[in-house]
Amino acid sequence: RTWTTLAYLVLQLPFGIIHFTVFIVLLAYSLQLLALPVLQLLFDQPLFNFSFGSYFVPLWSMPLLFVAGVLDIIATLHLAKFVGRQHGAMAKALLVQRT
Repeated sequence: RTWTTLAYLVLQLPFGIIHFTVFIVLLAYSLQLLALPVLQLLFDQPLFNFSFGSYFVPLWSMPLLFVAGVLDIIATLHLAKFVGRQHGAMAKALLVQRT
């Protein structure tokens, strides 16, 4: 019993780092897609700044980017639910005593 508990605790560190990194990147990307039309139209902020110039998204693609941002948030939340279920299954397998 002790060994499986220790294995669970050792696995938590790399899995926690990976999950945190993946979900923060996905949420930041989703929020960027949602905020890009507002930032570009109201505050004149480009998508990319290069040393030789800036790149602005065409006006016709802004509704598509907004829809992509909403769909990306939904997909990220579904992925989080799936990862949570897998984490629960791993915790149950390593921490619950079998009879």
